[in-house]
Amino acid sequence: MVALYSFPNKASFDGWLDDYKVSGLPEMRHELLDGQVVSYYSMAGEDVDYDALTHYVVTNKKFASAEAKEDFQTNYGSKIKDIVAQTSGCIIKAGPFTPEQREGFLQEDADDIQLTILIGFPSAEKRQAWHDIQSENGMKDVRERTLVGLLYYIDALPKDHPAFVSGCPFERKTM
Repeated sequence: MVALYSFPNKASFDGWLDDYKVSGLPEMRHELLDGQVVSYYSMAGEDVDYDALTHYVVTNKKFASAEAKEDFQTNYGSKIKDIVAQTSGCIIKAGPFTPEQREGFLQEDADDIQLTILIGFPSAEKRQAWHDIQSENGMKDVRERTLVGLLYYIDALPKDHPAFVSGCPFERKTM
């Protein structure tokens, strides 16, 4: 299971995090689910139409070795921005996941993560095109040989879905 939450600013996130910590949800999550919880700032900026991004690729990975990290940076990292642009995607977060970047954010079972990637697309077809281009030019092979960890495809819920939650109930803490 993957949940993707978006907050309008760090103060709203902090309000949610404060409530989450005392809610009993962390304990319940650990009883029912395995896996990582990772949170971070968006790199995309405020001018992005996040509502238009309905399909995502997300991963939290570590490098297979120091050599693999160099191979990844040369043969994947240097090319991915162009492919994302070709497929109308938006890089929300991509890059190293350092202790400094974790400061003040929620992290659970995420100590060995070295690289975090979250890319949004306007459709499943655009996301599939992103994948297909990488398969055709060998970048998928680079990704698979240099990184350890799963790659998830996430589809956002339609706004009329009963489980969709709109708004930010924690904005009250930013006033």
